Amino acid sequence: EDIKSVNLIYDKEVEEQLNSFKSIFLGDNLSKVMIRFKEIGVQSNFVSLLMGPPGVGKSQWITQLGRESGRNIYNVDLGKVKDAYVGESEKNILSIFQYYNQQVERVVNRGGDKDGNRIPILVINECEVLMNNRTMFERKTSVENMLQSIVNLLLLKLEEIKGIVIMTTNTDNPHNIDPAFSRR
Repeated sequence: EDIKSVNLIYDKEVEEQLNSFKSIFLGDNLSKVMIRFKEIGVQSNFVSLLMGPPGVGKSQWITQLGRESGRNIYNVDLGKVKDAYVGESEKNILSIFQYYNQQVERVVNRGGDKDGNRIPILVINECEVLMNNRTMFERKTSVENMLQSIVNLLLLKLEEIKGIVIMTTNTDNPHNIDPAFSRR
């Protein structure tokens, strides 16, 4: 799909942060970062969180990042991943990460992250659906226990992933987000 360039306007501080973040994904910078991660014993994955109220341009910025860096983008809406039937939410999460990991593996098997062969970006939108601080749950009901299980699975998959994940949330209050997500 041909993505059209869009001029996004942010205040100076936010624009500087976004440009710094974007520079990691341009050219062969990501490969250099991943090599450095391995050298210092850090997992060679990239998981990030963009926070802010609805309508500030988080999704559009990620789309432009994909266009500028030549990376495919796989969008997932966590609100649609949750299912009312027991075990289905977990199956949905496993399916998403399995598909994404296959796409990353294809890139790696074709020589790694370089021009014309870029690691795709997995975008997880509306992650506040599952990122609530777990201390908010008293785990008294089976629904709360099930939600806890889904959160634990998502955290595990974020830890194991070998690619790029950018999560977005419509909250701008970091205290509402489980601190375990910031350690991924």
